[in-house]
This record gives sequence, C-alpha cells and structure tokens, in this order.
Amino acid sequence: MQDKTPDEVLKEEQAILGTEQGNIFNVLKNNIFWLEIKWKEYQTLYENNANIAVLNKTAPFYFYMIQQIMIDDILLHISKIASQKGITYKYLSIIRLPEIVKPKYRDKLKELVDDAVAKAEFVKDRRNRYIAHYSLDLTIDPQARPLEDIKHEDIENVIKAFKKIIFYIYTQVLGFALSPEIIYPLENANALLRRLKQTI
Repeated sequence: MQDKTPDEVLKEEQAILGTEQGNIFNVLKNNIFWLEIKWKEYQTLYENNANIAVLNKTAPFYFYMIQQIMIDDILLHISKIASQKGITYKYLSIIRLPEIVKPKYRDKLKELVDDAVAKAEFVKDRRNRYIAHYSLDLTIDPQARPLEDIKHEDIENVIKAFKKIIFYIYTQVLGFALSPEIIYPLENANALLRRLKQTI
C-alpha cells in the first residue's frame, strides 16, 4: 500500500466498503495517523530532558506556549475521533465504523471501538471544562474540583486502541497488509532541535 497514491488507496477502500463507507473509513484512518504524527512530534520535543533544555535555552516561553497548544490539540483530536455520532449535526467518529462493514465483522469491530472509546474517556473533563469552554467554577472557585493530570501513558493507550481498529479493518475486512509503523518525514522536530543547538 505504501507505493500507492492517496487517491488510489481511497479507491481500493471504496471498492470493498462502498463509496460513502470507504470515504468514512479513509478519513478516520488518516485522522488517526495524523494524531499519531502529532503525538510523535510532541514526544520528540517534550519527553527528553536534553531536548527540553535546548528549548529552554532558546525561547522558553514560546516553547512552553507551543507545548500547551500541542497537548490541547492532541486531546481535542482524540475527543473528536471518539465522539458520539451526533443527531442534530452528524459527526465523523469511530463509532460509525461497525455500521460500514459486513455483519460478520461487526461484533469484533464494535468490541475494538468500545475499548477505544473507553480509553478516550479521560479527555472529556478537560475538553468540557478547559479546552472547549472555560469552567466558571474552575476559574473563580478555589474549592472547585481540579482537572485531572494528563498522563502520557493514557494518550499512548488510546492511540494504540485507535490503530487496532484500523489494523482490524485493513487485515480482516479489506484483506490488505499495513505496516505497524507510520511512515512520515522525520526531519521535523528533530531538524528544529538540531538548528536550535547551533544557536546556543
């Protein structure tokens, strides 16, 4: 699959799943891979003490601000992927995926989706009271229930759960092989760090 264009991949998925269903899967799959890329870039910058020291020696407030923006974006991204389908407005969500496959695959796929949604539950409170809205109580009441700490292990676990869904559909429903490692240009955060090291 790696030497095919995105349009060719989409057409192959649509040929098996149907036009609309293939499009739903393709967009969700790409969003899950995009989430993983963002998380890997975040880890490169902020999960290594030596790299953090480089950021702090160059533009500490700027990179602190970028860290907050990145983690909020990652959590919101998780929330979108695992959201409800919506009634008034229809939302793209992994909850839709069991509907787009043949009945023989639905139970297992629903089990994987339910597991991923449960693992994504940790983002809801922060999304509702801080990212999407500012909780009035949290802002002005010293006794308000604080936000839960974000554990990087929780983010890792939910991304793995999302990817299990993609791999199940690829290997069982579509009958395609898929590399377990996402392939994308590596010279992003690492390139930035190399350039920054030259300035200090």
